[in-house]
Amino acid sequence: MRWIVAVMIFVAGILLGAWLMSSSGDADEVAQPRSGVPEAADVLAIPPDSNTAEDVLRDPEADFDRFQARIEGLAPAQRIAAIDAWMQRWDRRWSPVRHQVIALLEMGAEARAVGVLLDAAPLVRSLEDQRDFEVLLDRAVEQVSRSWVEAGRLADLDELLEQVTLTLPELPGYFLHLGTLRVQEGDVPGALAVLSQIQNDAVYGHEARMLLDDLTEGAAGRAAGVEQLGLIRRGDQFIVAAQIGTGRSLSLLVDTGASMTVVSERRMQHLGFVIEGPTAYFSTAGGVVEGPVMTVSALSLGKARVRQLSVGVLPVDFPDGIDGLLGMNFLRHFDFRIDQENARLELAPPSP
Repeated sequence: MRWIVAVMIFVAGILLGAWLMSSSGDADEVAQPRSGVPEAADVLAIPPDSNTAEDVLRDPEADFDRFQARIEGLAPAQRIAAIDAWMQRWDRRWSPVRHQVIALLEMGAEARAVGVLLDAAPLVRSLEDQRDFEVLLDRAVEQVSRSWVEAGRLADLDELLEQVTLTLPELPGYFLHLGTLRVQEGDVPGALAVLSQIQNDAVYGHEARMLLDDLTEGAAGRAAGVEQLGLIRRGDQFIVAAQIGTGRSLSLLVDTGASMTVVSERRMQHLGFVIEGPTAYFSTAGGVVEGPVMTVSALSLGKARVRQLSVGVLPVDFPDGIDGLLGMNFLRHFDFRIDQENARLELAPPSP
């Protein structure tokens, strides 16, 4: 009799274990997301005093809008971590990426925001989302451009803008941005390669062609023999008299460390120029400023002349008696020498 009872208990245990395993499997199946969105509340609600990303990784309804509202009060870094975990668990769509980029911009992580946007470009499908995407990308690129120009990271900015143009060739404005930066840097081949791709664009083609004129025709700058120009000494710096356009006078500080010639906006307006051109960022003693890069018909120092020269027009006031800086985009067309002892600038035709 005892062995019959033992057998019955053993069989009952096996049946009970099988039932429990079956129930557990069913529960797991219900908890899995379907089509990227879970349909059952399989997680805990967020505690009222929640302040960590780990507490908000899941939303009972798995609806991102509600999820976003529940993490809105967290610090940007915590929101980024929560959104990332949400996307890893359920799906990756434009809406979560958008909020992640906004949090990155709030943190000052502009370069990372640009990278996230470039990775997320295939997720953008509607016209509304496309407009939203472009606004955020413009904002991120503007902020990182200003930051990196101030830090002197022009090579890094060049690389980032090139990645944008490669990923999003349908946005020609970034080709103009990159081409203008390369004109500033004195990278003639690189600027030609970029600007030539948009020279026929309906919106940006005109500005691209003006810069291309500087890069191609500017090389015709010549000096008749050796031109010797007197300089005005100011401390350890020198000022040279120049003529811009049809002969209007400027006083420029010779600056071999400046890649581009720049002139104050006030002086250009006083001389009657219509100021236009793609904008760029310039690092000045007073911080980073934004100004247009315009192409003037010519800049001359005595008989030494460069046609179609790109000039940065800056909303800054230079010290008295100085209208701007004479940069390397003029000087590179000549063999030049600064005779500091006799305060002279010598310009000669470039060596063959």
